[in-house]
Amino acid sequence: MNHHTRILLAAVLAVFCHTAAAQVPQIINYQGRINVGASPFTGTGQFRFALVNGDSSTSFWSNDGTSTAGSQPTAAVSLPVANGLYVVPLGDTSIANMQAVPASVFTNNDVRLRVWFNDGTNGSQLLSPDQRITSVGYAMVAGTVPDGAITSAKIAPGAVNSAQLANGINVTGNLNGNATTATNATNLAIQLGSSGSINGPGNPVSWSQLKHVPAVFADGSDDMGVTSITAGSGLAGGTITSMGTIALSNTGVSAGIYGSPNSIPRISVDAQGRITNASSNALSIGPGEIQSGAVNSSHLSPNTVLSSYISPGAVSRPTTTSATSVNAVANTDYLLTSATQTTVTLPASPSIGDVIRISSSGAGGWKIAQNSGQSIMGATQLVNGGSFGATWTQTLFTGSNSQGVACSSDGSRVCVVALGANNYTSADYGVTWTARGGGLSCVASSASGSKLAAAASTGGFLYTSTDYGVNWISRPLSGTIRSIASSSDGSKLVAVIQNGQIYTSTDSGASWTARESSRAWYGVASSADGTKLVAVVNGGQIYTSTDSGVNWTARDSSRSWYAVASSSDGAKLVAVVQGGQIYTSTDSGATWTARESSRNWYSVASSADGTILTAGVSGGGSGQLYASTDGGVTWVARDSSRQWNGVAMSADGTKQFASAAGVGGFVSSSNSTYGSSTGAAGYLTGGQYSAIELLYIGNNQFMLRSHEGTILAY
Repeated sequence: MNHHTRILLAAVLAVFCHTAAAQVPQIINYQGRINVGASPFTGTGQFRFALVNGDSSTSFWSNDGTSTAGSQPTAAVSLPVANGLYVVPLGDTSIANMQAVPASVFTNNDVRLRVWFNDGTNGSQLLSPDQRITSVGYAMVAGTVPDGAITSAKIAPGAVNSAQLANGINVTGNLNGNATTATNATNLAIQLGSSGSINGPGNPVSWSQLKHVPAVFADGSDDMGVTSITAGSGLAGGTITSMGTIALSNTGVSAGIYGSPNSIPRISVDAQGRITNASSNALSIGPGEIQSGAVNSSHLSPNTVLSSYISPGAVSRPTTTSATSVNAVANTDYLLTSATQTTVTLPASPSIGDVIRISSSGAGGWKIAQNSGQSIMGATQLVNGGSFGATWTQTLFTGSNSQGVACSSDGSRVCVVALGANNYTSADYGVTWTARGGGLSCVASSASGSKLAAAASTGGFLYTSTDYGVNWISRPLSGTIRSIASSSDGSKLVAVIQNGQIYTSTDSGASWTARESSRAWYGVASSADGTKLVAVVNGGQIYTSTDSGVNWTARDSSRSWYAVASSSDGAKLVAVVQGGQIYTSTDSGATWTARESSRNWYSVASSADGTILTAGVSGGGSGQLYASTDGGVTWVARDSSRQWNGVAMSADGTKQFASAAGVGGFVSSSNSTYGSSTGAAGYLTGGQYSAIELLYIGNNQFMLRSHEGTILAY
């Protein structure tokens, strides 16, 4: 049973004043809560929406336009749901299966929102009751007032004055009021012109027929007593005694446009308001002329500011440091270069508006430490660091020897292979699965998930797919293939054969080239571009290549290496030893550091930045999954004891997948969080090449303004 709580939020309208009428956005933001049973639902939900009348006999709108008489639309809208909460912009046509909401819907007095929800297990169900739309939707009608709809009864007295009237208006009927005093009558008389009369249709009006006409005009003669007009300072053309023209005298300023993208106009004005001099002056902003923090990225259009516009020294460089501990100074940029994590402590007494910026090129990344009472707010841009791999849910029940697993960079496409049973693919983050043949043990995926490569370690051919695993093609490579790796575009593949050689392909597996010597190869990994490769030998060494496998260099000592994983740039590596420890490298395999305890490690996976790692224990017994959020320095045991044969994760590490022998496939999703814990116990972390900008907003709170990479909050 679904428990559903709805909250209707007001649509935000942005009206811009142009010569054309502004458009009212045809979008209504809607937020709701979904419970499945007594628990908030988390995952990707299938929603259907319709706007209906009070008794559901009429459908005014639905997300795909198929609903009639309140019926369920045909197509569903896929939306992420976190802890029961979901948000949808109704009418946003950038969302699949979503049509715009026409303003004509809200010409009806009673409009209600009807919602159907499918959790992927219980089928699509109607959520009740329908929710009535109040004032928000009817704001759309303001943009489509019909022509002629505003009558005189709708115009308030005094609402229209001379500013609203255009020149040349023909007035019929009587003009009453206003000219009731001598002053107003004088103003009216002056506006009549030299003819001294008001002409109606075929009916001239004489002075004698006008009320409150000053005595000087009563005889119809212009005898106010003005005999001449003299041109004052700055004017030319006087003295005038009858007819003539008075104009501004020439100040010598040339007509034209002053100022340009790289210059500003300089204007001189005299006491009469005349421009007496105008010139263009080159724009140059020197050091100290811009207030700290006054200009940010939102103020600049692309390619607006060129280096030639900025004086040398006008923009300060970031403070570069290799230190592992920094006390941050307000309004300072830091570039961290340390190979180990740098702890940056926030200012203890910041002022509102202070900014801290941190970037890391060092392999160690950074940690932002808080003082007592401080916290960092990040809306939903932060990931709960403690949630990585914390909860695993079995969504695939194979009951067979599930082996390798691979996924796309966003985690939406997943493939699990099994020996002696079906292989399975998923297009919805592992929620549902489709059987695709069988008998394979290792698999690799491109970033999109469309290109797959798989093989069996028991001997056989290598197979590739270009349609997400629906169809497979046998390739000219056979043997005991233990592991496969792929570049992000799927064009470069590398496979290792136990007691054979390493093989590479640059045409998505159509042809292969033998590399290196025959060894007991067990695992292989690749950088995103397929240039940097790493392979491990069971009972031998680690080997690395920086030229797509043409040449190889032996690394570290001889161990029972079993699996290896790589960051997207190939700089951060992690390898596991069967019956030994986990080893990490931050220099593309040149040096290695032992981590965690000796266990029967069997599989390992890495996020794109090498910060988030997951390793599985299997082979010769059962063990747990282990997770790390600091590049392998520390590890936490996760889930139950099983034979974990394969692990994979999305590029940011928030979506993780694992396969267990004799059981099936498991899924783990990390949760977003609104901020860090309050006080010295709370902190944020980021990996190499990540960046963050914080703004102090008062009450001991910093706000996340922008960031690059995955930022973890604790």
